[in-house]
Amino acid sequence: EDNTEKGVATQAATADLQSAINSLGTKGGTIHLSGNAALGTGLFFAGDSNAPADQRPTFIIDAEKKYDLTLSEKGISATNCNVIIKDCPNLTINASINPGDPAGIAACYFGHATLTLDNCPNVTITNDKEEGQGGNGICVYDEGSLYFQNNTNVTISGYMADRCSGIYMDRNDQN
Repeated sequence: EDNTEKGVATQAATADLQSAINSLGTKGGTIHLSGNAALGTGLFFAGDSNAPADQRPTFIIDAEKKYDLTLSEKGISATNCNVIIKDCPNLTINASINPGDPAGIAACYFGHATLTLDNCPNVTITNDKEEGQGGNGICVYDEGSLYFQNNTNVTISGYMADRCSGIYMDRNDQN
């Protein structure tokens, strides 16, 4: 059954995860994993840049308490939206860049966006570059937020380049 008009997509093959996200457009919705997903291309989420913060779409990846999500080479990029990854036993990101713009700022970049990790007991974010190279682990910029909730445990390591950190949060004072 195709539920994309209802804001629900079931991701059957790991290579189709970005396609499932894209099928939700800028309206958001829920993607239910139906197996472990391992990608080298990262994940990209985008909402409507003209929408006020309280009307940004929410994209949910539900790992059903049994499927793992592994991202290598590229992490996550989200702009003008909310991203919730929930019920994921193992979320592993081994990257120094993300698939969006600015790619080199962080493995996981949330510009005008919010990341919520909900009931993800084993989250590991590791820099895939040599010590002193790469960007931040997670960067939340301008009207964004970061939430770890309900038994979520996060380890971030290897992000030690100049002016970089595991978690970097900033806002644009000109907005």
